[in-house]
Amino acid sequence: MKDKIAVISLSKGILGESYCQFQKELAENRIQELGFSIYYPTHVLEGAEELAEHPEKRAEDLIECYKEKDVKWIFSVIGGEDGYKVIPYLYQQKEFFQNQKNNPKPFIGFSDSTTHHLFFYRLGIPTYYGMSILNDLAEEKENLLSYSKSQLVNVLQQQSLLKLSSSPYWYEERKDFSPQGIKQARVQHKECFGYEWLGKSSMQDFSGALWGGCIETLSRLIEKREEYPDLKDLLMIKEKEILLFLEPSEVKSKPTKMITMVKEILFEVQQQGVTICGILFGKPQDECFYEEYKKELQKEIYSLPILYNVNFGHAYPHSLLPYGAKATFHAKEKEIIIEQKIEE
Repeated sequence: MKDKIAVISLSKGILGESYCQFQKELAENRIQELGFSIYYPTHVLEGAEELAEHPEKRAEDLIECYKEKDVKWIFSVIGGEDGYKVIPYLYQQKEFFQNQKNNPKPFIGFSDSTTHHLFFYRLGIPTYYGMSILNDLAEEKENLLSYSKSQLVNVLQQQSLLKLSSSPYWYEERKDFSPQGIKQARVQHKECFGYEWLGKSSMQDFSGALWGGCIETLSRLIEKREEYPDLKDLLMIKEKEILLFLEPSEVKSKPTKMITMVKEILFEVQQQGVTICGILFGKPQDECFYEEYKKELQKEIYSLPILYNVNFGHAYPHSLLPYGAKATFHAKEKEIIIEQKIEE
């Protein structure tokens, strides 16, 4: 029997909607091509309205995935904006999840899934930031984006070293998500900038444990933690020295708003006594506000080394970043090396 990849909606529950059926079939085929079968927990296909009204069902699906012995990976369907509503239900089962450390099922997602990454990270369960079912596996009828596919295969094969370098191409977000639109290749552009160094000193090596996520989601967690006290624990960092990875979402926040949120996140980290060894900043989607974001970072965060235009987050293609793993940027090679601890 094949190992299974479970697909789960911890945020927006749209996979069961009729307009997603073409992408659902694409994802099923792509998962089979990767050597796995697909697993649908009980509620994942019940539709967007039902799952929006019942965050406890989303939590129940996650627990079900852990109980299903053949499930080896758990993949988020897509992001959203209310993933934090699941957290109180997950904390009611905190002991259950703590007991899963010896049977880890790595979680993959991004955007609003930042919330769930932090939950798993706090419990020591492996988790990879950067892809989702609808944004990656249910893409283009013929092939995954080659850069994204290479990154995903390396992770699924559990390679102990992951290497990231700048993709030679970037791709626009789709404007047409109909079946006919999805069949068309994304609009492709040659990458003109590559990794850009924004530190006040000359480009240099830096390293630390990976921690971070979507800027807008992290800002929302900081804002909502008084209303949802369990969120306070999510923002606690276990390591003393981190490589902070941050990326702007598809809402394309104005530059002044973006830098305000980034400064909030930096304050949250630094007041814990955690040292930020450097920042990996994801490529803005469609290169929107590309130069403006850069200028704000250089003006406001000038004391930290910043590697700008890294291929993760809402811009395409995607890479995968494992929370808590040691990552090192090698300036001479312009390459990021991530060292994973792989459980035998």
